[in-house]
Amino acid sequence: MHGFIPVYAQPESTAPATATEGSGADEPYRPTSLHLYMNTPDPGSKPLTDAQRQALCIMMYRAFCEIRRLGREGSATQAGHLADAFHNIPTAMSDGSFSLQQLRDVDLLSYQQQYPNRAGGDDYVCMMDGIIKMQV
Repeated sequence: MHGFIPVYAQPESTAPATATEGSGADEPYRPTSLHLYMNTPDPGSKPLTDAQRQALCIMMYRAFCEIRRLGREGSATQAGHLADAFHNIPTAMSDGSFSLQQLRDVDLLSYQQQYPNRAGGDDYVCMMDGIIKMQV
């Protein structure tokens, strides 16, 4: 089991990050801590199947492509928020207490609520719903 590793959007000494104008976002994205996935057991969580791991890798690939596109378009803040939503997945996937539902409900849903009108962006919540259903 890994120890608690906090994840912050930025140092406390700076102003909170906000979404770019016209994005439809009213508040800064609030990333969570790695402990949600690794140190807070979800009673309903099960070990990931190989198919789920592969699907998560594909989803991360798509997110990385979107981050690159956002950077090229000058949407650095949004790119950073998307990176915050995804960057804990590789480490958390190796831990037996990883919760797909918590990832969906906390990071992915928060990102998509912050940026509801994401032209060219994937629906990561819907993708995660499909991955969660693979457990059945």
